Amino acid sequence: MRREFLTMILGVLGLVLLAAILAGCGSAPSIPATVSVAVDKPCDVPVPDKPVFPAEALTGAEDIFTIGKTLWADHKARQAYELKLRTALDGCTGKQEAAGALKPPKNKP
Repeated sequence: MRREFLTMILGVLGLVLLAAILAGCGSAPSIPATVSVAVDKPCDVPVPDKPVFPAEALTGAEDIFTIGKTLWADHKARQAYELKLRTALDGCTGKQEAAGALKPPKNKP
């Protein structure tokens, strides 16, 4: 009986030892890896000053022709200001828009 007990204990210990050996062989050694992490950088692009738009000077007493010319000039001034803002934003984000998106619109007579 004692011999059977020792055989059983040695069998269990052998299985545990075999499992430990196989577990050690099953994993590959860890290899150090380089991980690239994006780091935010502050935006150092100067923001253009907001201009005085022509429509801000309208009082309401002007004739329709003067109002129309002033609103057209205001529209063009806002487009130019938007172009400056988009250029500053693109310089900050590093993103370039399509080539035609940053070109100022042509004046139509």
